[in-house]
Amino acid sequence: MKPFQNYFPGLALALLPTLASALPVGERDFMSASQLAQNGFEPFAVSSTARASFGMKKEADMYLCWLADTEENAAIRRRVIGSALDDNSLSRRVPNIAVACILTQ
Repeated sequence: MKPFQNYFPGLALALLPTLASALPVGERDFMSASQLAQNGFEPFAVSSTARASFGMKKEADMYLCWLADTEENAAIRRRVIGSALDDNSLSRRVPNIAVACILTQ
């Protein structure tokens, strides 16, 4: 094997951030996970990629999704769930958890 062939994979990985920063980055409105699901997108698992919770994919389009929750809504959910566990007759109505998904390119 030629010496250059041994170093090419490492060189390519080292140059990847430089090459990626040279690509033009487009813009698009973020979507909710429920909007994407209604449009036929399917969830897929991610491994801590950009700290995303999961991804949504349809054909070649992929979105990464993050929780877009507020501490206030989380506190309401904790309070309602705790109360409902103590007394089954109480309301179980809680704020939804917002999930924002951003198109990857």
